[in-house]
Amino acid sequence: MRRREAARYNARSSPVSQYYELAAAGQLPAVSFVDPNYGGSVGEGPGVSADEHPHGDVRAGQAFMSDVVHAFMSSPQYKRGALFIVYDEWGGFFDHVRPPRVPDLRNDRDVNKDYGQMGFRIPAIAVSPYVQRGHVEHTIYGFESILKMISYRFGLKPLNRRVAYAHNIARSFDWESKPQLTPPKLPDPPDVVSQACPGGGARSAGGAQRAKEHDLMSLVTSGYLDRLGFDYQPGDPAQMFREPHKLQSAYRP
Repeated sequence: MRRREAARYNARSSPVSQYYELAAAGQLPAVSFVDPNYGGSVGEGPGVSADEHPHGDVRAGQAFMSDVVHAFMSSPQYKRGALFIVYDEWGGFFDHVRPPRVPDLRNDRDVNKDYGQMGFRIPAIAVSPYVQRGHVEHTIYGFESILKMISYRFGLKPLNRRVAYAHNIARSFDWESKPQLTPPKLPDPPDVVSQACPGGGARSAGGAQRAKEHDLMSLVTSGYLDRLGFDYQPGDPAQMFREPHKLQSAYRP
């Protein structure tokens, strides 16, 4: 997204290419959130979406994640930072037991309205010199556990009741041993081949059309981004990926 009011919104939101630049320079803000492109096939060509939703290609999403992780690990801030990888979709049924409930301002006796009941488990990965490599932490955390860590680190009051009672995800770190400052050797493929899901039904050039666009695209069609002063632009591989030359897909000429 390009900003018409860059000075006002520069501290709030920027293209992911700025994340790569700031990471390399060791100038990332104390807290950063990185999201992939959610645009799918509309106006962006097949194979561009990195959100791993149909009809996007999971390989493009994994390539984007690899770029974000490698940018952090090669940054001077790796030695004193942490990167959390989480998904916003459920990853399966909550084992064989009933999902636990947590204190929430929106607790309700009606299960259809009860935000206090935790949902399905999703994978979460911590990348930092202060975590145990190859370790699986079995404590139950939520998205609010990361906010709890941020609140604790900067001496902030909890945002709400849920954050106040959350497990601090920093408790999964290894504070007893010396930090492992040498980044682990993670896969870094020389090339990533990506293309849109061929699917069926209505077809766009090179791939299938989604029956329904990602919910976040409603921010574009509703005019919400315009009211904030943002000028939405379709996903650009040159900005989305740290090494776009590795991505070989159907949208490239």
